[in-house]
Amino acid sequence: FLMIRRPPRSTQSRSSAASDVYKRQGQMVVDIAMDKQKDSCNCFYKAILMDCQMPVLDGFQASIILNEMMANKLIPAVPIIACTANAMEEDILKCKQSGMRYQLSKPVQFDKLRQILGYCEIKIS
Repeated sequence: FLMIRRPPRSTQSRSSAASDVYKRQGQMVVDIAMDKQKDSCNCFYKAILMDCQMPVLDGFQASIILNEMMANKLIPAVPIIACTANAMEEDILKCKQSGMRYQLSKPVQFDKLRQILGYCEIKIS
């Protein structure tokens, strides 16, 4: 799995260099997908767990870009699963509109994650 998430606030404030890295995490998921697309081993992630609230390029924008890449067959199609503390109906709709197939509320419950992965036909031990 590729898990893209915002780090804890205590980690974010440790150094400006670390902070700069975390600010780009939404962009990093797109970059990772592009690198995998160029990878000759034909391996890719089975699902992407996407934190919706990231600075610079948030999970909504990153999901739109990734879904566009999937539609153009630049990368394999995999489900993008939203991970968010916002579980209101309009938040869930925003996740779906940006191309995230499922939504997990934080804190993530393992049984719910397992259930969603089952919907995606992904087996875990």
